[in-house]
Amino acid sequence: MELTLTKEKDNAFLRRKEIEGTITFVGATPSKATITEAFSKKTGSAKELIVTKGIHTTYGSQTANVSAYTYTDEKSRNQGEPLTHVHRKKVAEEKKKAAEAAKGA
Repeated sequence: MELTLTKEKDNAFLRRKEIEGTITFVGATPSKATITEAFSKKTGSAKELIVTKGIHTTYGSQTANVSAYTYTDEKSRNQGEPLTHVHRKKVAEEKKKAAEAAKGA
């Protein structure tokens, strides 16, 4: 998989960079996690601060247009991005484990 950055816009108000690029791949379309890792390597940002927003493929083509946001810190990422179902479930499980640990100790 090869990532080429095509557009980069600085959004100072939301403390993030809005990045667009094109990926070329072989086989199935890469997952968001794989694309996030590629953006991390290309921009030098931490994976935890990058949010992949979209993967748009063209039918019959091995290329896709991708967009992502790179935040400056964890606080601005949490303020700018809504929690997904998976993240809400993970937070609830962590709270439950902490409550059980506090109860048992």
